Amino acid sequence: SSGINAEYGGETTVTLNGNGLGGRCQELALAAAIQLGKRCSGKGVTFLATSTDGQDGPNDASGAFVTQHTAQEAADQGLDLQEFLLRNDSYTLFSELNGGANQLRSGLTGTNLMDVIFIFVE
Repeated sequence: SSGINAEYGGETTVTLNGNGLGGRCQELALAAAIQLGKRCSGKGVTFLATSTDGQDGPNDASGAFVTQHTAQEAADQGLDLQEFLLRNDSYTLFSELNGGANQLRSGLTGTNLMDVIFIFVE
């Protein structure tokens, strides 16, 4: 059977409570990882959020992707997703998680259309 694919565009806002490093897309992916881990254990889900300009906040990442397994992978690596979210420290989390493999770094693109979010469900 075919899966479900959804694409969204726009820019989210982040309420700063902590003093961590991150950006809108990485924060959204982090929040998605927490929810996917709670709600989608039996489904194959990938959630990707990235900026079209190649810069997600004051760092070198453009975004991140997560799956329904990301929360467990983080726990296995001693990383508490909720604590990183409370500190607004998504960049540090995705730099450490799986050796940085979930963090997207496209480099500056010279465009700034919007952020894009892709959701793939098997």
